[in-house]
Parts: sequence; C-alpha cells; structure tokens
Amino acid sequence: MKNIKDIALLAFAVIGFYTIITAFTTTESNQPQQVYATPESHVFEASGITPNGAVYIYNKRTGEAYYMLKGDKRYGK
Repeated sequence: MKNIKDIALLAFAVIGFYTIITAFTTTESNQPQQVYATPESHVFEASGITPNGAVYIYNKRTGEAYYMLKGDKRYGK
C-alpha cells in the first residue's frame, strides 16, 4: 500500500513541477495582429468628392495623404 501512495505522490509532484515551470514561460508575441492578411498600416479613409471631382485619401496610422483627380494621383505627408 505504501508503494501506491509513493507513486501517487510522485505523479502529483511531477504534475505540480511541470505546472510551475510552464507558468513562467510565455508564448505571446508583441507583433500586431493581422486580420485577413491585411497589415494594420493599411487603414485608409477617404473624404467626400470635392466640386472639381477630386478625392483626398489618407492613412490614419501612418499619416500618408493622397490627392486624386480623375486618375492623377499625388502623394504628400
């Protein structure tokens, strides 16, 4: 009977030791999450169409701005 108690105690000790060791390791990364393979930097917002037919498009994350007028695209920051 003592042999069974020793085996059970050893099993619980191994499980406890394994739990303590794995609690200190982390697998989380600080990389930004991507949804549908689109990077977070691709967050664009467009203004309404101006009277001359132009549109302003800007990236909310990087600050890039585009001025588009019937196929003419200009870049600015």
